[in-house]
Amino acid sequence: MTELLDRTGVPLVAAVLVSALVTACGGSDALNDTGLVMLAPGDEALLGPRFDHSAKLLMFLPLVQYARDGTIEPRLARAWEPAPDYRSWIVHLDTRARWHDGVPVTSADIAFTAGLLSRPEVGYWWFLDATIQVIDDSTFVYRSTRSTPLDTYQAYYPKHVLDTLDPAAFYDWEFWRHPIGNGPYRYLRHVPKTALELEATPDFYLGTPRIERVTFKFGTGGSGIPELLAGNVHVVELDPASRAPIARDPRFTFTWNSEFANDFAKFTIFFNHRHSILKHAQVRRAITHAIDRRELVGLLQLPEALPIADVPYTDRLVPHLPAPLAYDPDRARALLADAGWTDRDRDGVRDDGTTPLAFTLLAPEGEALRIAVLVQERLRQVGIAVEVEPVGGGLGVFWSRQRRGEFDAALGFWSPGHLQTFGAESFLGYRNAAVARLLQAADTVAKPQVVDSLYRLAWREFARDIPVTYLFPLARMWAVDRRLQGLVSPPRGDPFASLGDLWWDDGP
Repeated sequence: MTELLDRTGVPLVAAVLVSALVTACGGSDALNDTGLVMLAPGDEALLGPRFDHSAKLLMFLPLVQYARDGTIEPRLARAWEPAPDYRSWIVHLDTRARWHDGVPVTSADIAFTAGLLSRPEVGYWWFLDATIQVIDDSTFVYRSTRSTPLDTYQAYYPKHVLDTLDPAAFYDWEFWRHPIGNGPYRYLRHVPKTALELEATPDFYLGTPRIERVTFKFGTGGSGIPELLAGNVHVVELDPASRAPIARDPRFTFTWNSEFANDFAKFTIFFNHRHSILKHAQVRRAITHAIDRRELVGLLQLPEALPIADVPYTDRLVPHLPAPLAYDPDRARALLADAGWTDRDRDGVRDDGTTPLAFTLLAPEGEALRIAVLVQERLRQVGIAVEVEPVGGGLGVFWSRQRRGEFDAALGFWSPGHLQTFGAESFLGYRNAAVARLLQAADTVAKPQVVDSLYRLAWREFARDIPVTYLFPLARMWAVDRRLQGLVSPPRGDPFASLGDLWWDDGP
């Protein structure tokens, strides 16, 4: 029989199983003003680093977080002051912050976390170029050429609990199953491999949450939509393409956040510029004109507000993006004909007299593969033959093949951190020293205005070369009980990360 464990890890009455736990938190059509049930991946270590799920932010606070209007607002930090070059920051902690065992949160916890995560046994990248100088219990100096303390996703951990544990076992510490955090919710109990329950921190210094309990339910498999329809859960993260059964159900609403909100990672067609056909900018431009990117967003039932662009950008630049190449299959056909590609033998595929206009498009299994098939059909309509090659074995296998240059074209995702895309070591075979220099500078300068200006300077090169075809940004989407209020898509569309600010509305 499954054991139910409390905060101390002591087994409770075995007959009290997950059905009772979920029912107590409102897992039915009758709204319970205090509880919420969320379908979640993983197991009871959900709040730890192995899963690195946004639910961790209910237990472990970052220094700052996005406000509803998209600005940065305090969490553990109450104030911050950058140096003129934005590579050093003086950060002041909120002295009201407490760990759930009552111990104050101090600068020593920040320094401990940075040191722990940068250890080779842990291998976390964020702090590899950062140093933390403790000034006093509530003040520290953050120095880095590549990162900033104003990160909305980085959690911090209690030194007084963890500093004697073995870093080599970091991802498997028992602490992650009975965590002591500093956030709006604290660990209450769990059923191994089945459910985890948190309760509102009663004296939370930023205000006690209005939703008193949350249960994360695990191990259901499938899409989660049947659980939502049955009233067993209130929140489900969706594969957007699977939301058709509930798209018009008035009991639910849909929220979303762009993935990696500060740099808009994007589904991208990478072209191998060594390929005899794809090395030509006019062909790449024609391919981009031939793909209806807004149609892709609609067919995949993604948020209509996702930006479409042909250039790299940050979230700050979204309102200022240049107009992307329009969906224009006639223009695509004209560009290809002008480059010598016509359908001489009338088989539906253009050729230059000797070579057909054809290439293979790699795509990892999953959503990218579905997108690749849609792209294949659009390119067929302008006379380009595309063979879609699925790549199994996980993203690591796909990335490894991509990095070795073993592809004609590949559909993966790109973010501004992928500097090797355009530099001397480019796996694309595309080398543009100006673009590489500008993006390298943007990655090492933290001042926002300078970063944005560097991106803008790279736009002209992109408009001329079309080195890749950006399709649309990655996004996460959730189906949410309509009575759950307070979500804003984006930047506060994630109900897991935002729960401390949400409330129930059982009105008409």
